[in-house]
Amino acid sequence: MATNMFGERLRELRDRAGLTQTQLAEKANMHRQGIAKLEMGEREPTWATVQALADALGISCEDFRVTGRVETPGKSGISAKSSSASASDMPPTQRKPRGRKMRKPRG
Repeated sequence: MATNMFGERLRELRDRAGLTQTQLAEKANMHRQGIAKLEMGEREPTWATVQALADALGISCEDFRVTGRVETPGKSGISAKSSSASASDMPPTQRKPRGRKMRKPRG
């Protein structure tokens, strides 16, 4: 079974911000159950969801990365991320893309 890196990181960032799931959901214009499902790994976020959560937490989308974690003295669970991480470092999503299929242009 794959690890739930996004959900674990979301919970870590939410706890660090001192927010409950309900408070985060309200700030991100989501349902509390949506936050819970993300944290438990029952759901993968869309890009729009990642952006809404980052805005609600007052962080950048890059802060969801878990590569290059280094423990910060005096603050358990807070990490510094490596700026050299690339998109290829992130695990591939196991969901199918959403949205309409692109049609071939006529002509």
